[in-house]
Amino acid sequence: MALVLLLASPSLATAAFCVAAIMLVIAPGVFITHGINARASRRVRDLAAQSHSTVRSGHEAGGAEAGPASAIVSTPTRVIVCDSDPRGRRDCRRVLEPGGFEILEAPDGQGALSKARAAPPDVIILDSELAKPDALECARRLKGDSATCRVPLILLSNGVRGDDEIEAALAAGVDGFATTPIRELEFLHYVKTMQLQHRGMLELQEINKLHAEHQRAMQLVFDYSRSLGSVLTLGAVLAKTVSVAAALTRCRRVSILLPDDRKENLVVASSFGFDESTVPMRIPMCSAMAGKVYQSLKPIIINSRGPSDDVQGEFDSAFFTNTPLVCAPMRAAAKSIGILNLTEREGDQPFASHELEHIYQICNMAANAIANIRSCKARDGARDSIVEVLGLLAEYRDDNTGRHIDRVTQYSVLLAEELQKSDAYRNQIDERFLRNLPRSVPLHDIGKVGIPDRILLQPRKLTKDEMDIMKLHVDIGVSTIRSLRDRVPGAEYLKMAEEIAASHHEWFNGNGYPKGLRDKAIPLAARIVALADVYDALTTARPYKPAFSHAEAFAMLLDASGTQFDPSIVGALRKRQHQFKVLAEELADPHSAGPDEIAKMPRREDEANDENASCYSLAPM
Repeated sequence: MALVLLLASPSLATAAFCVAAIMLVIAPGVFITHGINARASRRVRDLAAQSHSTVRSGHEAGGAEAGPASAIVSTPTRVIVCDSDPRGRRDCRRVLEPGGFEILEAPDGQGALSKARAAPPDVIILDSELAKPDALECARRLKGDSATCRVPLILLSNGVRGDDEIEAALAAGVDGFATTPIRELEFLHYVKTMQLQHRGMLELQEINKLHAEHQRAMQLVFDYSRSLGSVLTLGAVLAKTVSVAAALTRCRRVSILLPDDRKENLVVASSFGFDESTVPMRIPMCSAMAGKVYQSLKPIIINSRGPSDDVQGEFDSAFFTNTPLVCAPMRAAAKSIGILNLTEREGDQPFASHELEHIYQICNMAANAIANIRSCKARDGARDSIVEVLGLLAEYRDDNTGRHIDRVTQYSVLLAEELQKSDAYRNQIDERFLRNLPRSVPLHDIGKVGIPDRILLQPRKLTKDEMDIMKLHVDIGVSTIRSLRDRVPGAEYLKMAEEIAASHHEWFNGNGYPKGLRDKAIPLAARIVALADVYDALTTARPYKPAFSHAEAFAMLLDASGTQFDPSIVGALRKRQHQFKVLAEELADPHSAGPDEIAKMPRREDEANDENASCYSLAPM
């Protein structure tokens, strides 16, 4: 019935469709994952550019993948016109073809059914005088077929319809009505409205599918991170890693190789789907694919069958029986810890870039856990490093780098330590606060995983509607961290992380979002991170702007004291500004643009979409 109402008025259809799309976007628990692959693809491209990775899946390693919506848009806009009168079909073609529609004609109902099942269109137009079968029977069959049940149906007739006729048509599945002779402009707009609605429904279905897969992957990653927090033995870490890697990628053969004490050989430390009697337990470090990856810290991905310079010798053939395959480094603190091998994937599906990103996340988590256990670090240390890796998931999708989190965390700690010296904050900033803050900051923008790349990476100034979607990353982040709190009840720092994610875009004068909190109603940790985050955005180069100097950034922050930022926190920055400057230099991004590159960068009037570069206009996104 909702569909019929939409079609009853083209203008109402457009407005209602927009409302429906927005409602789906803001529905509780729904992440917007359209286009999520582009940022993960960029991460894979960076890795592959440093290596000799071989990918033969139709796109290069890290090449931007088309999202579900782009795949839908790329298909022809197809309309089936079913009319026993050639003149009626000709009239529809004359009106619709100039509007960009591909017209398929059918002289009878059976022809319409056959064409629709062979290639489901965007709209089907049925003449009311059809026979074999008649129009209503044709509509019932189309709506009863899973391939065509969502395709809008327009019933054409040359007379006034009575209530009984309309009721019968609606019961048969007809979605809208039109009369002949056709009023050309009105008819074209009517069909376009139905086509846009149908494409929108298909796009939302694809987004929901991608979201469901993303949710499954994130659930596995979150559960894995939680389980690592309670694991204290190397064997348990390896077993859990092999298990989650197999489930995450749907690979039937998974193995982890670790170096021996002398680092001369790689040893099979844990495996899944292998006959141990046929697998060599020791692989010379200087040979085979695994040895290359271990020494170079560069992954090898082969997505298609065919000869490869990387696969050679008895050691490789023992671990990789077919493609696609992944041989990925497990590293911690830029040091190689081991190797994760994945092969024999269900359906032989190539590894997509977002899947590779999840694999790297698992590798990093496992490597950190192994390194922490080996160095006898406490269980909390292992868990905290895992949460930090989760925080990087959002940064990899944005134009920021992983070092952004390191800088913002250390800036925040400096501010908190300075505030602790004052009478006003001495009791509030205690040892627990200082212990929880560096664990919480990495998750401040985790909600960006749910923002579509078409908005997150937009090179121009965002529209109001796009800004509204961008702002949803706060709610998504709060929901994600709250889910983590439910799964890790002992991690008290997640409460602070939730406060930071929820309020680090609030302004001291109440002009921020999402709730318009002001003054001390904004949690202290969020007020601290807000300033640290903007300082880093100002002093870091982006593809669209050079970095501001420390002096320039400091002056901007001083100007925003009392409006965007808490004056007491700006005062703490004033006392620690030299340390800020030193940290900014020491933790600068390794591949940031140099002066010559920056000089060639085009400048825009709106400067940036970087949500943290708020001091350009004192209006963060």
